Amino acid sequence: MKLNIYIVGVGGQGTLTASKIIGQSFLKEGYNVIVGEIHGMAQRGGIVESTVVVGPNPSPMIADGDSDIFLGFEPLETYRALRKVSKKTTIFLNPDPIIPFTVNVGQGVYPEVSMMINKMRELAGDLIIIKANELAKRAGSLLASNIVMLGALAESKLTPLNPQTILDVITESIPKFKDVNIRAFNLGREAFHKQVRTI
Repeated sequence: MKLNIYIVGVGGQGTLTASKIIGQSFLKEGYNVIVGEIHGMAQRGGIVESTVVVGPNPSPMIADGDSDIFLGFEPLETYRALRKVSKKTTIFLNPDPIIPFTVNVGQGVYPEVSMMINKMRELAGDLIIIKANELAKRAGSLLASNIVMLGALAESKLTPLNPQTILDVITESIPKFKDVNIRAFNLGREAFHKQVRTI
């Protein structure tokens, strides 16, 4: 089996944590897997891209157009990374923008989310919109939006992973927020079946 998972967001959204959880889950179930950070900015708001590649002799690099699953934690950064998408790709998108500092000070314009979503639909095989911020707040912390996204991914069955394995890795990795993360994960699983098709 070969599976390429591409993850993009901005600093502070738990993008790298999500990639590590997915990687550890595959290891726990006996798969060959490698997790890579393509580009990361430590400060809150900087772009963060990572990969999870599963299969024989995996490489951390995913070629343009070769992602099977694309987790987009922020719409503009997802839009900017659409080079990684093809008709074989399923995008999971958190549609809530994080407005860059340059836009806030009048040095740029944030594109219309609806326009970016239309482009994602045009290029990808499927687009699954998960309102992760809203669900994370319901779970008890906005910081759990990444866990909501993992719940949606787990429920999709697009990976061979048992959802319980992913949840176990989450609770082992982040024990301090166990109850919040369990709620967030389960809300993400539910959201997959109620996914938003329009914004």
